[in-house]
Amino acid sequence: MRDFCKSTSCLRHAMNSHFKLDTCSDTDSTDKPNSDLCRCCCVCFNSCKCGGCVPLECIMDFASEMPPSDVYDNSVRNLDECKLKLLKANLMDFQECLIEENSEDVNAFDASLIDCIVTNCNYLLCEDDIIDLGLLNNELSKEIFLLIEEVC
Repeated sequence: MRDFCKSTSCLRHAMNSHFKLDTCSDTDSTDKPNSDLCRCCCVCFNSCKCGGCVPLECIMDFASEMPPSDVYDNSVRNLDECKLKLLKANLMDFQECLIEENSEDVNAFDASLIDCIVTNCNYLLCEDDIIDLGLLNNELSKEIFLLIEEVC
């Protein structure tokens, strides 16, 4: 997705290629003057010579707006053993609180899910990542994500 947003080549062709759509019939209309069927993307529009393109009012240059890709290369946490133990202890305390409150969420938040969260915590970068582990309660996933962030 990052590469797509930063691309300086034809985005329509990239999408067709990614989804394995028939690109053989897609001829490059950027060099055909007055083409009836100009299918320029926002990148190709700037070099199109067909004369039939409609100017796109809302073109955003994602490549210039995005920070360098090396910013995203460090998007994985690196919790050491001490922090992993602390996270597990915090999650178990949270589970105890749920039990004391007689919360119905305690059934979904069991020991195996705690182990799974601790094992994968370096890759849990948002609440949706926790939901992907099988926890279907959004509020509970927010609380768990806050616990992970607190340990980091």
